[in-house]
Amino acid sequence: MKKLFSVIVCFIILGSLSYNTYAQEENNNGAFRISIGGEYVEPYSLPGNDPNIPPKPKRQFNTNSIFLNQILNSCEAYETFEETMERFQKMNRVFYPEDQSNTKDFFTVVYMKETKEIVAVMDKGSGKRCNLLTNQFETDDLYQDEKYAKIWFKIEE
Repeated sequence: MKKLFSVIVCFIILGSLSYNTYAQEENNNGAFRISIGGEYVEPYSLPGNDPNIPPKPKRQFNTNSIFLNQILNSCEAYETFEETMERFQKMNRVFYPEDQSNTKDFFTVVYMKETKEIVAVMDKGSGKRCNLLTNQFETDDLYQDEKYAKIWFKIEE
């Protein structure tokens, strides 16, 4: 009896929704008229420079290292990242490996050579590691192309 009642209610709900067999283009920017329950909803887009739209919030990183948090927060621009690393190196908080053949105990910063865009900050280790910028597990194999450059560093707290 409950199943029959549920089926009848579903048919009533589905019957109240109207479905257009095709969508008609409404304006010159490619928006379509949407019909839900017989009422039309007009989509619109906001201009990119609208002062009422708040700016995208800056990412905040919360690791167990104050210095790593500051490094990750400086990865928006390569120049800011370089300045942060130089400041920490002068404070003897950041160290670079002398031998790049054994870097499993170092964080890895991956950036595009041409644009200087930082695409990843890989956690310490080897194999699958966490990209601290995206919280996704990745391998170094993703960044073996010649268009990428890497910087290894270690933090002393």
